[in-house]
Amino acid sequence: MAASNGWSLFAPLFSTFDDATRSYVTDISTKMIAAITPVISVGLTLGFLVYSLAVIRGTVQMPISDLLWRCFRIGVIVSIATAGGLYQTTLADVIISTPDALAKALVGSTEGSTSIGETLDQSMQHAVTVAAKQWEKASVFSKQGVMYVVYSTLIMVSSAVMISVGGAFMILAKIALALLVGMGPLFIFMLLWEPTKGYFDKWVGQIVNYGLVVVLFSIMFTFLMGIYGNYMGNVNSNSSTINAIYGLMGALAISGISILILLQLPSIAAALSGGFGLGYMREANAAKNGAKSAMRGAKAGGRMAAAGGRAAMTGGRMAMAGAGAAGKAIAAFARGSMK
Repeated sequence: MAASNGWSLFAPLFSTFDDATRSYVTDISTKMIAAITPVISVGLTLGFLVYSLAVIRGTVQMPISDLLWRCFRIGVIVSIATAGGLYQTTLADVIISTPDALAKALVGSTEGSTSIGETLDQSMQHAVTVAAKQWEKASVFSKQGVMYVVYSTLIMVSSAVMISVGGAFMILAKIALALLVGMGPLFIFMLLWEPTKGYFDKWVGQIVNYGLVVVLFSIMFTFLMGIYGNYMGNVNSNSSTINAIYGLMGALAISGISILILLQLPSIAAALSGGFGLGYMREANAAKNGAKSAMRGAKAGGRMAAAGGRAAMTGGRMAMAGAGAAGKAIAAFARGSMK
């Protein structure tokens, strides 16, 4: 509808942002890989040297299976994150396109629209059509004419604010997602060392967060714009003054409620993605290591308890021997005194 009536603002704007973000992701990820690959190479080399020396000295006891698994894991991470790897050729584009594809699958087509940008344009077209009909009856020479001036102006302002809020959040989410995807190789390399794995978890959480923002805004905005568009389409421009006022109040109420709902969506997305992460892998390893430590502690405690028990038995025998010697001495002293 937007296209047919000549109103097309958000659809080409979103298309421009999508093309720009894809180009940005490719460019920034290439530069990121070129900048950090030498540092990662030096870090891995030093790590292998230190680990080899520790194995030679016997300070590190590791089964050959664990060593092979570590080498395989490092190889997979490096092959994914480096230039021409799986991330740059496939994963980056998948991350960028998945939220939009999921939103389209969930929202579907509404009145011929195939994207959230076209939905925004359609909603704005409804508002423009209604405002234009009221503006035709506007005049500054009569009270009713002034009322129609105010009516059409408020319709345009409320519609523009509501649609701009949704469009701004969508653009913000797309830009933030592109920035995170562009820096992806750096955070994937963080998986190489235990102290830095948490940064990868946070990066994944932020990607899920902004991806959910895109999906939630697409779903909710399509729903709200459907309500608003139907309401605007049912407003009778030839109605009486009182009906026009009711129509204006309804439009303002829908706009205000819609803005409040849209402002809550980022916090909902953050709450949904806040618990996400691959930290459960580290937690499982920590639990396993904790169980091993507890078992070793229990064994050590058992050995210490056994040693303590043996010491106590020895002390008891020594005490009994001492008591017997003391008894003999007292008996001898008593016999001597009696003599």
